[in-house]
Amino acid sequence: MADARKKPLKLEFETRIVSSDGNASESVKVRGSDASSSSREGRASTDSSAIALKGSVKLRREVKGRAGKPVSVLFGFSDANASQAASLKALQAQLKESLACGGTFDEAEGTIVLQVDDLKRVRSVLEKLGFDVKG
Repeated sequence: MADARKKPLKLEFETRIVSSDGNASESVKVRGSDASSSSREGRASTDSSAIALKGSVKLRREVKGRAGKPVSVLFGFSDANASQAASLKALQAQLKESLACGGTFDEAEGTIVLQVDDLKRVRSVLEKLGFDVKG
């Protein structure tokens, strides 16, 4: 009689954190559901589609108007290139990938909204990217 059990799925993903100067990045590859099988590799960044942002940014936690769901909001970018939507969209995508969360970029207000409640994690990722985080 044949074995009717299904084989478990094998998961594989890669996360990349790029510094604000765009020269060096850190890549983390994880295979399977076991965290002990992860490996770290250093790589040079090849993505130059958007200008890397620097300077300071303000961070706050909001709940009002979001059905009680806490979010982290980044606003008040001091970099002159923050007015370019492509740079903020690239930063938003990078933060979503690094923090493993959802989020959006509000072009009208120039804010990035991340669906994560832990401000310490957001602050540490932003500091690794070279930002001075206020708030």
